[in-house]
Amino acid sequence: MSSPLDQIVYNQVGALLPIKMMTGDDLLGITVALPFDITAYTFDGDVFDDFGNSVAQFTITPTQLTPTGIVVFSLTDSQCALIPSVAYYRMRWTVGTDTRTFIYGPFQVIKPWQ
Repeated sequence: MSSPLDQIVYNQVGALLPIKMMTGDDLLGITVALPFDITAYTFDGDVFDDFGNSVAQFTITPTQLTPTGIVVFSLTDSQCALIPSVAYYRMRWTVGTDTRTFIYGPFQVIKPWQ
C-alpha cells in the first residue's frame, strides 16, 4: 500500500525554456528578472551539443536594481553559427560555494534551407 508521503518530491530543477532561432541571427538577449539582490551572485551559461561539449558561452550582463536584479544572456551571430541544429543550454548562478541551474532547455537553430 502506498503512503501519501510517496508523492512528496524535493524539486530543484530549473525552469524549462525552449529556445528556437534562425541560423546566423544574433540572440539579442534573454532578460531574466530576479526578485532579489544579485550583487553577491555570479552567472554563467553555455550551449551544449548532443555529446555534452560546450559550443557557445553566453555573454552575461547583470544589473542590480533596488531591490531586484536583471540578468541578460546574449549570443552573437558568429556564436550562433557554431550551434548544431539540435543542442541544449543552461543558465546558472553561483552564490558563495553554491551553484544552481535556474533555466535550461533545448536550443534549436533553424536553417532556412531545411
